[in-house]
Amino acid sequence: PLFLLPFVWLKTSLYVPAIVQSIIMSLGIGLIFWLGQKIFNRKIATVAAILSAMEPFSALISVQIMTEAMFVSLLAPAILLMALYIKKNHPLQLYLASVLLAFSALTRPIAFPLIILIPIAARLNKYATQQSYPWKKTFLALIICFGILSPWLWFNWSKLHTLKFSSVNDMQLYAYHGKIFDIWRKEHGAPASDRLPDMDLSPIN
Repeated sequence: PLFLLPFVWLKTSLYVPAIVQSIIMSLGIGLIFWLGQKIFNRKIATVAAILSAMEPFSALISVQIMTEAMFVSLLAPAILLMALYIKKNHPLQLYLASVLLAFSALTRPIAFPLIILIPIAARLNKYATQQSYPWKKTFLALIICFGILSPWLWFNWSKLHTLKFSSVNDMQLYAYHGKIFDIWRKEHGAPASDRLPDMDLSPIN
């Protein structure tokens, strides 16, 4: 929704955010190539960029307004920056990865558990550099990540009274899968008194 906000405010055509989204995905491919060169070499970076550009699902969603497009453009650089941190041992790379990982989780909650990659990257950095575990860098990266996520977590707690990161998962489980199951029961003779109640999907103010 935050991505679409300026286009709604400007009252643009739906083609405009779709085009901007395609441009962002193209920049993501370029970033994958650049980071691939930094981590590995030019050949591997070229193959990675080509595979990323030709991957069918990404090509399909690049012309549609879907969260997957922004998600891939945020998550892939985050993981590559962590790999670059393991190799180069520059804390800024870990901090930038934390920022991108937080925004990818806000884009699609499925990335929230991937926060565990931050201490894992720090552990691998310890082995790569033969130094002590970077506790301060790890904690700072986690603070940055959760600092970005904290407004959303607070909203879920204050408005929905839940500590879950995604407030829509349970609703989706009931509204979609439960509804399909209810239709199946109706087709097999379930009485109206034994049907699932309709769920209130009105916006939360």
